[in-house]
This record gives sequence, structure tokens and C-alpha cells, in this order.
Amino acid sequence: MKQDPFFAQIDPITLFQTQAWQQSWLETWHSELQHNTKLIVLDEAQAYVHRHKIKGLLPVETLHPFSQGCAELASIRSEYFNPNGINRSAEAALKTMLASPCSELVLKDVPLSAPWLEGFYKTAQQKNKRVFQREVDIAYSVNTLDTDFETYIASLGSNTRLKLFNRRKRLQSTHTVSVENMWPNVDGFIELLNKFHRDRWYKPCYKGKNLAFIKALLPKLHEEGHRVNLSVLKADEQPVSVLLDISVGNRTYNLQGGFIEDFLKGVSLGTLHFGYSIEQAFLQCNTHTYDFMAGEGKNSNYKVKFANQQCDMVSLTIVNNSLLAMLYKLKGDKHARLHPSL
Repeated sequence: MKQDPFFAQIDPITLFQTQAWQQSWLETWHSELQHNTKLIVLDEAQAYVHRHKIKGLLPVETLHPFSQGCAELASIRSEYFNPNGINRSAEAALKTMLASPCSELVLKDVPLSAPWLEGFYKTAQQKNKRVFQREVDIAYSVNTLDTDFETYIASLGSNTRLKLFNRRKRLQSTHTVSVENMWPNVDGFIELLNKFHRDRWYKPCYKGKNLAFIKALLPKLHEEGHRVNLSVLKADEQPVSVLLDISVGNRTYNLQGGFIEDFLKGVSLGTLHFGYSIEQAFLQCNTHTYDFMAGEGKNSNYKVKFANQQCDMVSLTIVNNSLLAMLYKLKGDKHARLHPSL
């Protein structure tokens, strides 16, 4: 599977670098950042410090960029980290972060093809900081620019093609099927999404501050000119599956989904709904990628079966404390290093 060339660009602004995402995150978590004694805001670095102890013994101050969570802020995952999203040049943002006296700096979900990564590593070395690769992950997507829909379908495995597209006929033979955008009914859509998640996972998809965040985010994205698709698949006017798709630039991100698990024997409504959304992405000339992002399904990693490209990501810990660096070195990195500089 080929690497996604988008992240090798100098300034690949994603959903997570939009003003809407950054502002909604700050609005949602501002009170916690101001009043939690374990957290310190560093506005000049567009970051915050999390004070904690490793194994309850070693005091550590961890610097996190705004919009990325920690143990005290269990916020929605922000992928594809890019310092250009911090309202200044990447060089200035990274320089400010590296100048911090904190014990460590954590950067989550950095695309390995990011052009600033190698220079950042060299700068960290010059400042006598150790860089540890702590986690690796893969985000999967469908390139809709370099091929057509028919070629894409033909490239899939027969079982995947059956679940994603061909079983539409079975559903259509017994029900009147439609796919609609519920926008601007955000509350109604989230209620459906949470219901499907409670039925399947025994807990809602969004609650607490993350519910407040998503409700603040979606209108802001719309106001900024991005497309919010509160996609609902209906069978005889009954909602049976939902997908939250957000388009920023030429990229559509699938943020969440939910569906009725045993509605029709032999038909996976969630997979079928993805088929409709992927087909729509191919039909829209201004959409180049349908992005599943990272993470796996309940029973299998379905994304790898749908995708024709991927983005390798790494989470980095840049250590400014010799004792902490020794502990990390003794523990060893959790995965083999992927980037030649690391």
C-alpha cells in the first residue's frame, strides 16, 4: 500500500489545524486548564504543562501542544500533528517548545513523512535533548484522485467488495434506502450516534466535555467554509447508520460512525454506509481523499481492507531530564524505529 503524499507537503493543513478545531478545543478545556493545579498554560508556546509523577515517585513536567490531551484532559484524539497549525511558522513553534525547561515534550501522531521532522530531530540533538519514539500507528485512506471508482472497486478483495457495495441490492430489495445529510440538526445527529454506540458498546460516543467540544466544533467548521456531512443511512425512513464526515480542503475525514448491528442478516450497515460515502467522494471532483484515520474496528481492522494508501505516524517524547532519559532508555522503545533519523 503506497504512502499518502499529502503529508510530505510543507504546509499540509488538516482538520486538526483548522481555527475551528483549535478554538473549540481551547473553549472546551479552558476552565480545566485554568483551575487544575496539575496543569499550567504556556500561551507563548501554544502549549500546556502537565505536572505528574512516574510510578508515583519521579516528578515530571510534560509539555503538550494545545489540542492534544493528557491524563488530566481526556480530549478527542487530534491526529496528524503539524506545528503550522499554531498560528506561526513551524520553525518558531518548535523552537519555542524546545526552549521550554520542562522535563519532556510530547508530540502525538506525527506523520513520518512530515518535512519538518528531520530538522526538528537535529535541533533537539543540538540542544542535548533525547528523542524517544514511544508509539507508532497507521492511518488509512482512499485516494480518489489518481483512480476512478470502478478501478477502486475492482482492486478490493471479493469479500470486501461484497460487504462494501454489492450487498446494497439485498437491502434495497426489502427496504426503500436513502442517504441524507442531517445538517444543521447537530443535536439530533449526536443523539442518534450516541444511541447506536450505547446499544453496541454500552456507552455513548460523546459525553461530558467531548460532547461540548463536538457541538462547538461543527458549527465553527461550517462557518469557516468546511463541509460537515451528518450522514444518515435510512431504510424505510428509519435511521439505521450514521457517519460523521468533515471535509477540509480536498480531504474528507470520517470522524465517527454508528449503526444497528443486526438489522438485516448478512448485511453490515456500517460497512455499506462507508460504501456510499466512498462512492460520493469519488464523484466529488474537489475531493482527493476519503480518510479513515487511525484506530481499528470492534472485531477487525476493516480500514486496511478499504484503503489504497496509508500514513505512518509516530508519537515522540523529547526528553530534557537525564534521569527520565535513562529510565526511558532502560525501558526501551515500544516499537522498532520507523524514521531513519530517530
